[in-house]
Amino acid sequence: MKTTQTFSILFWANKAKSTSDGLPLFARITIDGKRAEISLKRKVDPEIEANKFFNHYQANGWKIAGKTPMEDWQASANKWMLNAQNFETKAKAKPGPTNLNKNKKYDIPL
Repeated sequence: MKTTQTFSILFWANKAKSTSDGLPLFARITIDGKRAEISLKRKVDPEIEANKFFNHYQANGWKIAGKTPMEDWQASANKWMLNAQNFETKAKAKPGPTNLNKNKKYDIPL
């Protein structure tokens, strides 16, 4: 007797829980008909990310890594949204002056 098992994962941005800083991302894991939903503790701005996605792939001729033609743009867009926070550019701290002493004496050798 052969048994079959099913497994699926669905990712989505929950519009009902939208805040000013974006839409929260959730995942639903289903195993043999039993579902569990979890928050991914990440938020994305869908309009900005959609524009980034379109511009990136339009510039690359709709090819992945500039080589392989894209077969499923919806799956690629979903993956883009999930990875959006991994690629956020964080403002780097600019190095300040190393010596804050205003009374510098240039006549004394180091």
